[in-house]
Amino acid sequence: AGDPRVVGSVAQLCALGLDVVYLASPNSLHARDALQAIDHGVDVIVEKPAFLDPAQWDAVHDAARERGVLVLEAARNLYEPGFAAAGAAVAERAARGQSPVAAVLAYAQRSSRWNRVLRGEEPNIFSPAFGGGALVDLGVYALYAAVAWFGVPAGAAYLAHPAPTGVDAHGTAVLTYPWGTATVLAGKDHGPRSEATVHFGDGALRCDGVQAITRVEDPEGRVLSETADAGEDLAGWMAFEAGAFADLVAARRVGGLDAARAAEYRRVTELSREVNRLATRLRQDAGIRFRDEADPAQGTGPARGGRPGSEGPLAPSAP
Repeated sequence: AGDPRVVGSVAQLCALGLDVVYLASPNSLHARDALQAIDHGVDVIVEKPAFLDPAQWDAVHDAARERGVLVLEAARNLYEPGFAAAGAAVAERAARGQSPVAAVLAYAQRSSRWNRVLRGEEPNIFSPAFGGGALVDLGVYALYAAVAWFGVPAGAAYLAHPAPTGVDAHGTAVLTYPWGTATVLAGKDHGPRSEATVHFGDGALRCDGVQAITRVEDPEGRVLSETADAGEDLAGWMAFEAGAFADLVAARRVGGLDAARAAEYRRVTELSREVNRLATRLRQDAGIRFRDEADPAQGTGPARGGRPGSEGPLAPSAP
């Protein structure tokens, strides 16, 4: 009881003098906890999915811009070498006028909590009160791949299979692009399954997952990227994002982001925003609503209001 390291809130934790805080609380608490950290001038890393909807996303990023701190979504596949190699290959072909014709991006893993759902319980990750479900938990990896590699889709629809709790146990999203469709598969009631296949007219770009990517092959069968398999060691896979986050946070604290770092912060922040918008659209169109999200008819919610598009990159301080 007398240990000063034991605290009862994020605000109390940040008052101890932290440089950065990593928030891995239930999804519905991310916005509240992030705002408390921002109020204390602490940089924030938020476990994916960062926020329930665009209203929360805007509120937190507006507050961060005004306070001069960073907010980063911990979507770790975005920082993996294989993810970058696949995106570069898609971009290189696009530059030569070779668009994909179809793509399949899948991630399913039977949750250790699924049996509790079958027994009539409602664990956080399957609860609409806590912002759970397959699309936002595992599907977000595939949505990041789609938006990072192909851009924002022109159309999107989600066929969700409901869990007894009211969120999606698994589902299929179809994202429409001028060249064709990307199919996103997400599931927490079956698996494991993870793949990323981008079909071109002359073959397919293949990754052995949308996250924890160890191998990427181009349509000619050439290996574009190989990464040692860290297996179940999440620390190994998280090292890539940890290094990127540490670089940004350290630079911010010693005078601000230089041009290259500011551009990188804009890039990952824009991706976070677009993935949040897309996930919210898919989920709501499938009839899945979270307790604490904004009313889509009113555009309001419990979090502090914000302005769209206000990610506010941090420039170096004036001399």
